[in-house]
Amino acid sequence: MICDDCAAGGVVSTSLVILCIFLVGKRDDVGFHHHSGSLVNWSGIPFAVGIYGFCFAGHSVFPNIYQSMADKREFTKAVVVRYT
Repeated sequence: MICDDCAAGGVVSTSLVILCIFLVGKRDDVGFHHHSGSLVNWSGIPFAVGIYGFCFAGHSVFPNIYQSMADKREFTKAVVVRYT
């Protein structure tokens, strides 16, 4: 079934994103620098969470969509149309 791999894929992709952000931050030419501004831009948090949720959390609904479709052969077409 599709559902078992979706949960593991979400955990792996989230871990990779966090690891990449940390590794880029450790670089001297890019990384985390001491600035006099605030540590967190709180006004940008809702946007960041929304983008993250759209990109990485949305995949978990695909098995439910597949199971609720009357004609399961149309699933691939529906996913292609949705992302196009």
